[in-house]
Amino acid sequence: MRYMRALILVLLLTQGFLSVSAQMDTIPPAPLFRYEKLRVGFSPSAFLNTYPGLQLSIDKGVRSVPQFNFTLEVASIFRFNTFGERRMRGYRIKPGLEWLLARVEPVGVSLGFYWDLRQTIWKRVEYVSHWDEQYREYADISRTTVLSGGLFGLNLVVHPTPRLMIEGGFALGLGFYTVTDEPKEGYRSQRTGNIFLSLDDGNYSFPLMSFNLNFSYILKTYSKH
Repeated sequence: MRYMRALILVLLLTQGFLSVSAQMDTIPPAPLFRYEKLRVGFSPSAFLNTYPGLQLSIDKGVRSVPQFNFTLEVASIFRFNTFGERRMRGYRIKPGLEWLLARVEPVGVSLGFYWDLRQTIWKRVEYVSHWDEQYREYADISRTTVLSGGLFGLNLVVHPTPRLMIEGGFALGLGFYTVTDEPKEGYRSQRTGNIFLSLDDGNYSFPLMSFNLNFSYILKTYSKH
C-alpha cells in the first residue's frame, strides 16, 4: 500500500508538470531587442559636458548580426565665460561599435568601444600690472587643444515605441592631449621687453570619463524574422 501511494503521487506530479509545460509552450517568447537599419539622434547631455556643444548622432545596425551597431556622434563645441573674455569653439567626433548583451524588448544592455577625437581653440585675454596697478598691459592668447583616446562604455538601451530609442550610460578610457599656444614663446611686454606670460603647451595623457544620454529616431528598419 505504501508503494502504491508513492506511485500515485509520482504520477500526479508528473501529470501536473506536463500540463504546466504544455501551457508554457503556448506563451510566445518575448521578442529579441535588435538594432535597426538606420537611426538619427540628439544628445542633450552634451550641453552639460566640460566642453559643451550641440551633439547629433547616426547609427547603423548590422543586418546579419542584429546585436551589433555602428555609431557616430558629432558635436559643435562652444563656451563663453561670464564676461566674454574667454571664448572657445571646436568640434568633437566619436565613432564606435556597440554590442547588445541582454536584449529582451523593450530593454537592452550594451557594451561599446569608442574613439574620441576633439579639437578646440580658446581665445582669452591675460594682463600684467605695472607701477603698482597704475597701468595694465593686455595680451590676446590663442590656445589650440587636440584630444584623442579610446573608451569602453556600458549603456542601458530602452525601446519605448516602435520608432524611438533612448540610450544612457558611461564610458572610461585613456586620452592623449596636445596643447599649442600662440605666441609660442609667450607674450613679450611692449613696455619692458620681458616675457610676462609663460605658457604650458606640450603633450599630456590622462584618464577619460564620459556620461551620455541620447534620444534617437528610427528612420529605416530591417524586416522582422
